[in-house]
Amino acid sequence: MGDDRKKLLKGLPERLASSSDCIQQDTCKTVVQLWKNFEDLYFNYISSWVPFATDVYRKKIKEWIDSFSTLGEKRTGYRKEKVTCYMHAAAYHIPQMVERNQNIKQFSGQGVEKNNDDARRIVQRKSNHNDDPAEVLRTEHRLGVLHHLQRKHRTYTKRAAEYWDEIIKTKRGKKQGISYSKKRTSTPQTQESITTKAKQKKVNKKSLKKERRNKEMLHRHIYKVKITNKFKYTYLLVSINDTIKLKLN
Repeated sequence: MGDDRKKLLKGLPERLASSSDCIQQDTCKTVVQLWKNFEDLYFNYISSWVPFATDVYRKKIKEWIDSFSTLGEKRTGYRKEKVTCYMHAAAYHIPQMVERNQNIKQFSGQGVEKNNDDARRIVQRKSNHNDDPAEVLRTEHRLGVLHHLQRKHRTYTKRAAEYWDEIIKTKRGKKQGISYSKKRTSTPQTQESITTKAKQKKVNKKSLKKERRNKEMLHRHIYKVKITNKFKYTYLLVSINDTIKLKLN
């Protein structure tokens, strides 16, 4: 959930108290108080870096669970059957972890998520799909056993030492390549050559324009020819330059 849970815990009790359509009015105060007490438990004890007194926490969390279950007499969603394993862990296991490690904020589920990603990668890319859980466990065990080892690179020996030392250099030297170190020499242009090139460009542009105009005219000047006969009427689209010979039956 990220930071959304913080916004939810801080803003939800006031919204529930102000709205009359979300929850029943006869149990509104107790439900709002439940959310406020849970906010206090979460921010001041469960999600806090500061060590706290476990006796006070045990008392508060048990009172919170008791108030949650007693509300089930009027509302079905708050019965004893609705007490989850997370509530049990918050009441009995979190105090033990705090006494042992000072807080539980330092622990996160990031390692579990990373393990799930690795397992998914193994199943999708490195397994034969015969027994996916067993293949994941074997791969993790193999990686754990061999994590301190490194692959030795294969040694390479030049068998044709004469070729690599002398012959290849002579072959490459014979090939003509472009050398950027040498400056390119260009022949000086006279005024006459410049004018002739400019004229050629103009002529080429004019010829291209004429070709384009002729093509456009051919496409535009299409007209309809009606050929009549005693029994048939045929209509053809014919261009100007086309010569058509028709034989009517």
